[in-house]
Amino acid sequence: MAFKSNCLAKLAERLRKAATAGRNSRIQKSAHRMPGRHDSLTKRCVNLKTGADTPKRMWRYAAGTRPVPPQRQFSGPEPLNGLRGVYVRVFNAARRFRAAVVVFTAALLVSSAVLGTYIFWELKPPGGGETVLLTIPGGASTEGVARELHLHGIIKNPFVFRCYVRWRNMDRSIQSGTYSFTPGLSAPEVLKMLTDSRQVVRRFTIPEGLTLPEVAVRLENQGIIKADHFLSEAAGGTFKQEFLPPADAGAARLEGYLFPDTYTVFSGVYSFKVIEIMLQRFADVASEINLAARAADLGLTMHQAVTLASLVEREAQRSDERALIAGVLHNRLRMGMPLQVDATIEYALGERRERILYRDLEVDSPYNTYRIIGLPPGPIASPGRASLIAVVNPEETDYLYYVARNDGSHAFARTLDEHNANKRRYQSSDSN
Repeated sequence: MAFKSNCLAKLAERLRKAATAGRNSRIQKSAHRMPGRHDSLTKRCVNLKTGADTPKRMWRYAAGTRPVPPQRQFSGPEPLNGLRGVYVRVFNAARRFRAAVVVFTAALLVSSAVLGTYIFWELKPPGGGETVLLTIPGGASTEGVARELHLHGIIKNPFVFRCYVRWRNMDRSIQSGTYSFTPGLSAPEVLKMLTDSRQVVRRFTIPEGLTLPEVAVRLENQGIIKADHFLSEAAGGTFKQEFLPPADAGAARLEGYLFPDTYTVFSGVYSFKVIEIMLQRFADVASEINLAARAADLGLTMHQAVTLASLVEREAQRSDERALIAGVLHNRLRMGMPLQVDATIEYALGERRERILYRDLEVDSPYNTYRIIGLPPGPIASPGRASLIAVVNPEETDYLYYVARNDGSHAFARTLDEHNANKRRYQSSDSN
């Protein structure tokens, strides 16, 4: 019974407290109502001593004799407890984290776009310029290569190029050698060239006056192509240049048309490409000096002009005598005399000789100008630009003979007697 009495007493106490709390809540709500127009307002100063955090003085307005409501301290929203509070806190934290991620992602995208645009423009071709031959030495660092490329105007930014090379992991793939960089190459294209051994260029020089087999040997000695491959291509290759003799002439149809000059080709180039380059160079020079038209003015075909220029190339040792020797040969052709050029005997024999013997003059060959009248069937060597010009612009002279002196110059004569005297004078001194 005592236990029941205690329980009932506690229940009654809780109900009383709940009723008191409800009544106080209604009073507080009504106290916050703004006074009406006809209410008498009384301003009273109330000392509030509810705690250390409470301001010392506050103004309150009350209507009539209503009691002043107790002070409420507004320190933010009431804390949420329990599962709902945990959920709200987690939700707010997730929202803040999501906002931070969005801001960071946006900043990253903007910075990436700016950086990407900058790198894109720095990797583009620098613009302008001309073809540059640059040699990359063995063991050169990426930094050194980038610096040289920038100094020669091949790339825009050496730092960006170096970063690009390292990003591609191609630091050790750059090949040493000489490269030919044409204008308009971007940095990725430059790197592709530097890492491709086939892009390494090689230079070779063909001097004037060489025959086709001598050109082949020189190409092999300079490490360009094999001599036998070159001669095989020259004999059986299909070349469409209109100035060449018919294809049935074999390799001899290219004799005289492989223009002597210095060339640049890629490593591993084929024989056909080398021949095409040299033929194109001849075509360019012939067009520059208007060879075909000027030869026609002299009553010569282009092939005859090249043949005559090859004789001048082999005979003239001094540049100032080319036009004069060409004039002598023109005179002999016009008069129907044998040209009697020793270089044609060497070509017929297939070798160069220090001295032509009398028995060599009897060789049976269409190139033996001691036995035939007129020009040989074709050129006997590759004439240079000066000899081509000399043939179509010969010096006006009445000389018909010439003999070589020991200093490389020639003694010219108008008659056979003068020529024989010159031969006795200079050839006897040579034998001594």
